[in-house]
Amino acid sequence: MFTDKLKLIRRNKLFWWQPKDGPCNVGDELSREVVNQMLGLKSAELMSVKNTKRMLAIGSVMHFARTGDCIWGTGVNGKNSASDHIFQDLDVRAVRGPLTRGALSKKGISVPEIYGDPAILTPLFYDQDLLIDRADFRKGKPAVIPHMRDEAELSKLSQEVEVISVRQKPADFIRQILLSEFVISSSLHGVVLAEAYGVPAVLVLPKSDETQFKYDDYYQGTGRDGAMPVESFETALNSELITPPNFYNYQRGLIKSFPFDIFRLNSSK
Repeated sequence: MFTDKLKLIRRNKLFWWQPKDGPCNVGDELSREVVNQMLGLKSAELMSVKNTKRMLAIGSVMHFARTGDCIWGTGVNGKNSASDHIFQDLDVRAVRGPLTRGALSKKGISVPEIYGDPAILTPLFYDQDLLIDRADFRKGKPAVIPHMRDEAELSKLSQEVEVISVRQKPADFIRQILLSEFVISSSLHGVVLAEAYGVPAVLVLPKSDETQFKYDDYYQGTGRDGAMPVESFETALNSELITPPNFYNYQRGLIKSFPFDIFRLNSSK
C-alpha cells in the first residue's frame, strides 16, 4: 500500500505511462530511470520538484500533458488527434523529433530545435561492461522485440531467433540486446536502445493500431530521413543491416537541456 502511494506521488512529479494489466513496459520504466539518474548528478530527486510542476520525458505521452507541464524528450503519438492535446501551453526543453515539434508549433507553443529520445542516454548510466562480458557482445542469435500487441506474430518465426519481451526492467532488457547479433523490433524502444548501444536494428511496423508517426519522429530526430520499416519479422531476418548513427551530439543536447531548474538542488554551487 505504501509503495503504491509513493509511486502515485512520483507519477504526479514525473508522468510515465503504465499498462493497465500491471506488467511494466521497458520504455516507460526508462523514463523514471533516466530522469532519476540525471537528477542524481545534482543530488536531487523527483520529490524535490518545485511547486506543482510536472515533467514528461520518455514516451509517446504528449496527450497526457497538462498546461504548464515541463517536456523533455517526449513525443506525440500519431494515433491521437490534435483534439486530444488539451493543454494550452507547455514548458518545452526538448522533444523526440521534428514531427512532434511541428505538432506543438501548430498550437502556438514554443519548441527549441533540440531533438532526441532520452533513452539514448541509457549507455551513460547502464555501462555495457557491467551488464555483459565484452567478449560476448553480439555473439548470440538475432533478437526479435515485438510491440506488446504484436506477440501473436511470433508464432511464425523459426527457432533461429531470441524473443525479448518489452515487459521487463531495463537492465535485463538491455543485457539481452547486447548479446544479440542484431535486433528486429516493432517496439520503438527496442530500436532506440539497440541503436544506442551500437547494435543494428531493423524496424517492423506494428500490426496493431500504431502509426508510423512516432518512428519517423525518432529517425528524423536523429538526423535521418525517416523510418524505413519492413513488412514482417520474417522479411527482417534477411534485411540489410545499417550501422546505427553517432548519438553524441544528441546526447549532449539532451543533457544540456535537462530542466534542473524546476527542482530543488542539493549540490554545492
